[in-house]
Amino acid sequence: MKPAILRNFQLGAGRLVDEALAMMSDKTRRIFIMSRYENKTYPEIAAHFSLSVKSVEFHISKALKILKVKLKDYMTIVLFM
Repeated sequence: MKPAILRNFQLGAGRLVDEALAMMSDKTRRIFIMSRYENKTYPEIAAHFSLSVKSVEFHISKALKILKVKLKDYMTIVLFM
């Protein structure tokens, strides 16, 4: 894949991820960011928010569902590149 095409793809995907994050509730977004961007463990996140690990799992699942819906068409393109 050419560098310019790859760069455009990355920018588009980043924009869609930002849009998906904006669609999430504040708590779900913060939990997802702590997990995926800050590499915190579920027990660490649970302690930070005074939640159970199961609640953290619920929020991560909710965030991933939103991302899946937002990125589904974009990811189809990847399969055919």
